Amino acid sequence: MNLFSGGVMAKSSLFGVWGVLSLCLMGTQLAAQESSPRNWNAAVNYWQAFGLMPEWTEDEKKVRESLPEDFSVSLPAGVKELTERSGAALKALEPATRLEKCDWQLDIAQGPMLVLPHVQKARELARQSDLRARYRFSQGDSAGAIDDIRASLGLSRAIGKDQLLISMLVQIAIDRESMNLAAAYLPQLSETERKQLLDVCQQSRAGTALVDSLRMEKKVFGGWLKAEFEKATAGKGAEESAGEFLKSLWALAVMPPGPEANARIEALSKVNVEMARKAIEEYLADCDEMIRIGELDFAQRRSELAKFDQELQKAKVEVRKAIEEEKGLGRQLSLLLLPSISAISETEEAWIARGKLFQVALKGTGGGESGISAAAKELGIKVDYSAKEKGFELSTPLTKEGKVEKLSIGGGYRATK
Repeated sequence: MNLFSGGVMAKSSLFGVWGVLSLCLMGTQLAAQESSPRNWNAAVNYWQAFGLMPEWTEDEKKVRESLPEDFSVSLPAGVKELTERSGAALKALEPATRLEKCDWQLDIAQGPMLVLPHVQKARELARQSDLRARYRFSQGDSAGAIDDIRASLGLSRAIGKDQLLISMLVQIAIDRESMNLAAAYLPQLSETERKQLLDVCQQSRAGTALVDSLRMEKKVFGGWLKAEFEKATAGKGAEESAGEFLKSLWALAVMPPGPEANARIEALSKVNVEMARKAIEEYLADCDEMIRIGELDFAQRRSELAKFDQELQKAKVEVRKAIEEEKGLGRQLSLLLLPSISAISETEEAWIARGKLFQVALKGTGGGESGISAAAKELGIKVDYSAKEKGFELSTPLTKEGKVEKLSIGGGYRATK
């Protein structure tokens, strides 16, 4: 029995005891950290919040899946009950986001076997925080909704701190969903409330960059790869086979079964230790090249990535020939292990652009088109303003020809009292 299930909490006094004890413990910890908040690890508090999340019934799952994407539409019946069921978890979330330090204690020596349960749990908790914010907005409780949005953005920042690519992508997803929701209600907020959102928005984006994640990916995968290779080939001569080690790598990759895949795997037995060592060096060199490209601005990065992608496409043909002729692996490890950096770079660019549009809206809403123009000028971003029936839309061009990032402002549903 899961003692942290919301269903159990509703039916069992036992959970009530544990829930109260957990929240009391959290309060004790927070009281103790008042004298040294910089040294407290927020991950402890986040895990408490994760543990307090309810397990949804089938009916509740249907309610969550039926939520309208259009913020101008009223919420379905049952949403209030969902927000109440997650109340304990959201109560534990808020104080965690006030802490700066967050160390998830990841054992990166595990390489590709590293498990990240906190990432999906954070996505789920942020989704519930946004849902309560949406419900509160609809009921006219803007102050409460702002607290929930701030908590979601704070959680996204905490998730991004481990600098893994998957964590960065989840941070981006949380940010986008929270900003989209807040943007729908910006015209209904006071200047003070918009300032609160602006502060946390600026904090949540500090220090997050693709290049940092690329460095971490090299550290996680490259470090693991070198260590495993040395362990697997210890005592072997340069001309001896490294096939078993390489086959274990291929087992981690998602390859469709078939004669071609089987032939490629079998050919690995012909690769010796020295060839495998050179392939690892090629992979690490490609990691360094990706890091170099990641340090460029988006326009330069797009050009360099196009060249890099072309090289890898060419390498696919060369690799097959090299293995068949027993000349080595070429850049096979790069093809197997490197992330799709071009797509991720576009995602990061759109995220940064949306964040700037959101800040422009926070600064300029209330001042009409001229207010938006002044805010855009202050932030150094080109913004197009388009009035809509229920608000307005902001857009800014991206480096890919014809691509723009858009943000809709206003139109959020509010129940009639």
